[in-house]
This record gives sequence, structure tokens and C-alpha cells, in this order.
Amino acid sequence: MFRGPALINDVEFDEEINLATPKPDDVAEGCFTVFAVQGKETQRFVIELDNLTNTAFLNLLEKAQEEYGFQQKGALSLPCRPRELQKS
Repeated sequence: MFRGPALINDVEFDEEINLATPKPDDVAEGCFTVFAVQGKETQRFVIELDNLTNTAFLNLLEKAQEEYGFQQKGALSLPCRPRELQKS
């Protein structure tokens, strides 16, 4: 992690900047990972970017925003049972 001034659109920010980390071998180009989390049930999923236009998946993202807000750090967690995500 790098901490220092950054210039974005001619505006200087002094924030933490995370350096890129290598992606896991099971995440193909055009994909990202999420975790389905409901109580003790947690499962990791590799999702294709095309799902960002899927209404059911967008609803899960909205639920995540309501539950966790936009300040969620680390892996994206969706508040649903793993089987719900498998259906989307």
C-alpha cells in the first residue's frame, strides 16, 4: 500500500492508494469474485462481468449497498445464501 498525494482530474488528494495485486488463477479475464454471505453460510463465486446487466444480480448488489454501504473494503460480499446467487 502506498500513502501519499495523488492528482486526479487536477485535484490533489492525500489518500491511501492500494497497489495492484495479482488475480487468483481461477479468475479469468472479464470476471470478478464475490462472496455470498448469510449467517454461517459463506461461499466464493467467480462472476462474469456480463452479469452486471442481470436484473437479479443488480438486485443483490443493491442489497449489499443497503446492508454494507459503499465503504465496504476487501472482497465484495453479497447478503444472500449461496444458493440464491447460484440461481441468479
